[in-house]
Amino acid sequence: MINYFFLLFSSQGLLLSFLCFASSRISQNIKLGFYILLFTMVLLSWFVYWQPGLPSGVYVVVLGLPAQFYLGPLLYAYLIKSLRWKSFLIPGIVTVLFLIIWMFRFSALVFPPEIKTHLPLFHYTIADLAMVHNLVYLTLILRKGINRDEVFLIFLSLPVLIASQISYELCSKLGFMTLNLDYVFGFAVSILFFISGYLLLVKQRKYVNSQIPPSAMEDLLSETNAHMYEYQSYLNPDLTLNDLARELSMQPRKLSQVINQGFNKSFSDFVNEFRVEKSKELLKSLTDERTTVQEVMYQSGFNSKSTFNLAFKRLTGTTPMKFRNQYSQEEVRMAEEGGGHIHNRAI
Repeated sequence: MINYFFLLFSSQGLLLSFLCFASSRISQNIKLGFYILLFTMVLLSWFVYWQPGLPSGVYVVVLGLPAQFYLGPLLYAYLIKSLRWKSFLIPGIVTVLFLIIWMFRFSALVFPPEIKTHLPLFHYTIADLAMVHNLVYLTLILRKGINRDEVFLIFLSLPVLIASQISYELCSKLGFMTLNLDYVFGFAVSILFFISGYLLLVKQRKYVNSQIPPSAMEDLLSETNAHMYEYQSYLNPDLTLNDLARELSMQPRKLSQVINQGFNKSFSDFVNEFRVEKSKELLKSLTDERTTVQEVMYQSGFNSKSTFNLAFKRLTGTTPMKFRNQYSQEEVRMAEEGGGHIHNRAI
């Protein structure tokens, strides 16, 4: 009976991935759609594996193992908003390798006995490599920083998958693994995926009855951006969506739609990006050695050190202090090369 829960979760994943692909703002949603689709393939492979009477080994190989290699790069591309095609080189090689194995299994060719004997070990080894591969990308995501308000649950799906794989390995090595425990690990991953999928589905349907035409959306994007640059509303540390909507003479719900769908960001992300750019300008222009990074934080509109550091690192890849140090060192080097002089500045 529990097998059909995996089928239910997989069906929900297919629906959600379709909604992501169908979105008009596909720059980010298409990455999320592929992530959900491939995670769904992993769940489907588990369903088939536990379904009596089906050649489970073949389907787990064809569906589950190659799909796992794409999860880390796709989640990184979605959360960090950066897509590098070379990140998919390893998943592509693994996919081709398993397609070759799949063709052998369904062709008239027969594996030599010595190769067929080692196939299960090969599959387990590839599964471990997929886990390590995803763990590397998980580390990169954590180093960059993520927006907890929007992506916390979808982000958790990968760590829980990795944790379940590690637990499976440990229990197998220690001789504790049972079928029921295997179900528990799979069910924990699936239920979290179901919850995150539901919340993302609600988000996708949030503006279904208030679509903004593309031409009008472009005008609203330009108007909102111009207002932020001209009036620097982001310098108000207590700025809210209602405050900004009032300044723009716009309904709060409409402004939320413009920011969420048009800029593909949350309100806090949208505002904090302006604040980070302002803090970078201030850090570059510091001439008073007594000015601290914390003062720059307040002057940029932030009122929380943790939020400032997280947003700054997510957008620049480094901390405010390191950015200040690096810029100061670069300024000294350029001055020395040009034979000029600069103000002394405390680092």
